[in-house]
Amino acid sequence: MFNFGKGFGILIGVVAGLNYQLTTVRPLAWKKALKVPSGKDGSRERATQLLPASSQKFARKKDDGRAEASLIALYGFTFAQSVE
Repeated sequence: MFNFGKGFGILIGVVAGLNYQLTTVRPLAWKKALKVPSGKDGSRERATQLLPASSQKFARKKDDGRAEASLIALYGFTFAQSVE
């Protein structure tokens, strides 16, 4: 957890140094907005539906993190105007 916190702190510093706005979103919010099913494979399933051209990247069970990262990026791209 310490390394995660340190990395997040560095990210916040870089974003502030570049004078960008940083907006955080809770998992419940982006999962609800993108209609991600609950359960262990929910993110992989939904990423496959929303990003069919990349579906092979979410095929394995261990690709759940990649699926979630892709869905978070999609959420940011899709809902960025509503945050500004």
